[in-house]
Amino acid sequence: MNLSHAHDQGHAGRRRRRGRTPSSPPSVEAALAEYEQALFPRGAEAAAEGTELEELMFGDDAPHGLIAMFAGQEPGH
Repeated sequence: MNLSHAHDQGHAGRRRRRGRTPSSPPSVEAALAEYEQALFPRGAEAAAEGTELEELMFGDDAPHGLIAMFAGQEPGH
């Protein structure tokens, strides 16, 4: 198997799946939309983790929940 040929086929397949051909580069709007599709879920996950950390640091159980987390225990137990 010629690996360079397989590599070329992989890139062409990705272009076709995204609705582009090798001769038509993506528009800025399409590139941003594709980027944002992955960005927003990661941002939501990071925000949720930040909220959990804020609760550990400043919540009603502080600092005991934070200490439990560092000790490898479930906060609140």
